[in-house]
Amino acid sequence: MKRIFIVLAVVLLILAGFYIYRNYKGKQLFNEAMVSLENEQYEEALTLLDESAAIRKKDGNLLLKRGMVKALLSDDEGAIEDFTRALALSEKNVEAHFNRGISYLETGEPEKAIQDLDISIDNEFRLAPSYTFRGRAKAALLNFDEAVSDYSMALQSDSTYALAYFYRGIAFANTGNLEDAVKDYNKASSLETEIEDLYMLRATSRASLEDFTGAIDDYNKIVEAGGGTAEIYKKRGIFKFQIQDFQGSMRDLNLAMGEIKNDYELYYYLGSSKAMTGALKSALDDFSKAIQLNPSFSKSYYNRGLAKIQLSDIGSSIGDFNQAIRLDPQNKMAYYLRGTANAMLQNYTSAINDYDKVIALDPKMATAYFNRGITRENMRQFREAVEDQTKAISLNPGYADSYYARGVAYINLNDFEKGCEDFIKALELGKNEATEMLNIYCEKYLEKK
Repeated sequence: MKRIFIVLAVVLLILAGFYIYRNYKGKQLFNEAMVSLENEQYEEALTLLDESAAIRKKDGNLLLKRGMVKALLSDDEGAIEDFTRALALSEKNVEAHFNRGISYLETGEPEKAIQDLDISIDNEFRLAPSYTFRGRAKAALLNFDEAVSDYSMALQSDSTYALAYFYRGIAFANTGNLEDAVKDYNKASSLETEIEDLYMLRATSRASLEDFTGAIDDYNKIVEAGGGTAEIYKKRGIFKFQIQDFQGSMRDLNLAMGEIKNDYELYYYLGSSKAMTGALKSALDDFSKAIQLNPSFSKSYYNRGLAKIQLSDIGSSIGDFNQAIRLDPQNKMAYYLRGTANAMLQNYTSAINDYDKVIALDPKMATAYFNRGITRENMRQFREAVEDQTKAISLNPGYADSYYARGVAYINLNDFEKGCEDFIKALELGKNEATEMLNIYCEKYLEKK
């Protein structure tokens, strides 16, 4: 009997030793995994944690850390599984709720994310990140006002938390509050320069506010950081066109064209930049290509028509303006230029009709009254011409050309006094051609003066 007890004692000692060794080995593997995690060697950390978990199956902290590593490796479903197992061992594991909430957000389950992050916030765990991630979950549900409130709470907890400014900026942009969006993006960038997509989103908001110089500056930063994609060059090229940097616009658009094929916008803006630098024939080719790629884009027809007028191809320009008007009946400038083309071709009645349409669309466009007045003079409708030029002058009191044109109309109505008064006014405003008219028609009037 004594022998049996001795054998049992030996077996128990062996088992105890084995258990102690396994426990030691599990802890050793866990500690090695934490070193790998600290060194950002996530694959190695996961392997070590798997080995440790095979020994320490009910270690909540191990499951938490393994879930965090899986999340870092973008295995959020696996992370959720580990966080859930950790919570099964201890529902009070607030860090597991926090991390599971983030993983639920990444797997597209914002409602579940909110539930976990509510617990994190109620326990005041990492408040700035907790409010920020809950705000992201609410934004995913399109509750942007509630998201803004959460981001603001995050910043009350930590006014230097860059991500809260960044995501609040996104929420502001989604509600149309672009000014505050840019302010938040600015604050985020002052605190953290490597937030993904920050410069892209700020550029978009700045461009919507017509701050094209600011948008270009953001794209410059993206390019300098090695993110110069064809789409970036395209957008920067378009914004350079908006600030009249036509050479810079052409450089960027040509860079984009090397990778982006059959993009009508590229050809449209490239043609527009060429036209502004005087390369009209090449611009025509680009506008024609833009039209071929998108026959429904009215601006391509409009700009091609304008280029044709500049190249004295007046008759052909009318067809382009017809198409521009068909696609965009509210385009007052298309009517205006078609009227100009018709007037140049002495199609005066058609020109008058076009100017009538311009005035109907924009009753305060002084140049439309001026041009209609000139056309009426050519039709010898001098009283109507006086009325148009008078209206133009009322809209633009410094309109020297209108004073001159009205003076000519008055002379043709034999009202030399009023005609000469208008020539004097035109000369005062810098219309030097009025001198000749004064010499021809106004000698007697000037003597009386």
